[in-house]
Parts: sequence; C-alpha cells; structure tokens
Amino acid sequence: MLADYGRRMETTVLAPSSPGQAELADLVSRYRQLSHMIVQEKNRQEKLARKADGRTRAWIEESLHFLLEQRQSVVEAMTACLKADATLKSRADVLMSFKGIGLRTACFLIAGLPELGFMDEGQVAKLVGVAPINRDSGLMRGKRMIAGGRRPVRDALYVAALPAIRFDPDMKALFLRLKAKGKPGKVALVAVMRKMIVILNARMRDHRATVLDA
Repeated sequence: MLADYGRRMETTVLAPSSPGQAELADLVSRYRQLSHMIVQEKNRQEKLARKADGRTRAWIEESLHFLLEQRQSVVEAMTACLKADATLKSRADVLMSFKGIGLRTACFLIAGLPELGFMDEGQVAKLVGVAPINRDSGLMRGKRMIAGGRRPVRDALYVAALPAIRFDPDMKALFLRLKAKGKPGKVALVAVMRKMIVILNARMRDHRATVLDA
C-alpha cells in the first residue's frame, strides 16, 4: 500500500543524513535527555529542601553538578559539529539570523526538521503542529486547535518565540495585534510560532536555491 501511494502521489525524496547531521541529531537527543534528568533532580532537591538528611541532598547536588557539566559539554560538541560541517553551519546561520533563535534552537531545528525548506507554508505548519485544525461536524463548528506534529520541534520553537515577541518588531506587532482582538496569550503565541516557522522555511528554501545555483 505504501509503495502504491508513492507511485500515485507526488513525493519529495530527501537526501540521506550526512555524517555531520547524524552526529548533530545524536547530540540533540543527548541534550534533551540531560535536560530531562536535570529537571528530575531539581524537583527532588526541592522536595528535600526542608528535610534534615543532608547526605541525600549532597548526592543530588553532586548529580546535578555532573549533569549540568555534561550538558554544557554537549553544547560545546554541537558548536564543534557545526564548525566542522560547512553545510550545517550555513543552515544554522540562516536560522540564527532570525531574532530569538540561538545555537541550541538552530541545532534542534536542523536535527528535528530536515524537511525545512522543502515544503510549502501549510505543510511545514502541520508538520510542526502549529496549524489550527478544525473540529467541525455537520452544522456544528468546533473550536480550532493545534494537534499532532513534532513536539520536540514545537517545544524548541516555543522557547524561541518568547524572545522573538520582545525583540523582533514584526513578531511583537503580530502578538499584540492578536491580544488586542481578545485572543488568549497562548493562542497569540502559537500564531507567532506558526509565522516564525513559515518564515524560516522560506529562508531555508531560498538558501538551498542559492547553494544549488552557486
């Protein structure tokens, strides 16, 4: 059935991941694992704040110190990975040209959304999970909401959207305009995320075209 779908439907075949991209994906995965463990240990540390057993607290602090140091090492490895691969570095530079997106977010997008630049704006919004999906049935009109998509990419985009609405005039104007219309803050922020990924997709598409023409 999948083979028949591929024959009948127009599909885009992505190139296999380069060694550098595969390494970057592994680093991003490790960064997320470490971040999850750090949150767990901090929660345990908070629960023990008023307890007398200092030995357990010391173990948690020792674990936290190790995890934080290793996560910083992963960030340094990400930087080295980009420097060693001109193609990845150029993609990261395109992404970081957008206010609010730093090294980590750029790496998350490169690793988690290799299709960026190969889709139209509707496709990329749905793939990330920031496109409003209707819930209509007959005459009933349900509330539009986002669903599905790649949550790790969406989470990274959420983190980037917060500084974007502070420092990017266009994103700030969009956010304030929606808030003025009575939209909840979360809805306005998702709209900013959707606008960001559409713009990034267009920039990456233009970048790829420039590279092919060179």
